[in-house]
Amino acid sequence: MTSDPAHAETELQRSQRQLLELLNEVRVAMPGVQVLFAFLLALPFQARFGELSDAEKALYFAALLAAATSSACFVASAALHRLLFRHGQRAYIIAVSNRLVIAGIVGLAAAMAAAITLVTAFIYSSTAAWIVAGGTLLVLGGLWFALPLSRRIRREADGPDAPPRQS
Repeated sequence: MTSDPAHAETELQRSQRQLLELLNEVRVAMPGVQVLFAFLLALPFQARFGELSDAEKALYFAALLAAATSSACFVASAALHRLLFRHGQRAYIIAVSNRLVIAGIVGLAAAMAAAITLVTAFIYSSTAAWIVAGGTLLVLGGLWFALPLSRRIRREADGPDAPPRQS
């Protein structure tokens, strides 16, 4: 809660806002994992799938499992909300759903990196694929994890009432 009375919100308003924000974030991430998962599910039925090496098939399977896990985590937060709706469990729903969404984002990053690596290996070479995998993980890890966590760490070190830093 902020110290500005004009921006003050009750605990109920805060939890309602947090839940709405969380569910909206899932709505943003879910289509990405769904499209990737659908692509991965269809891939084995393509004529050239048999040309993949054993290592590439293992990478494909890792991507498939990561996408499935990511999808399961995103849907679990919605299911949790729906099944506990109006049972006085909002704080629990928010706390557990937060962890599920973070796990879903980790799974989505892993699935994307594995899928991009697989496609690169198939088109170019395994050396190029591992370079692309490293770059993909660096970009996703940087944007999705390092950037927000570094901000969080700085804010926690400065204290909750510290004014924003100027660049």
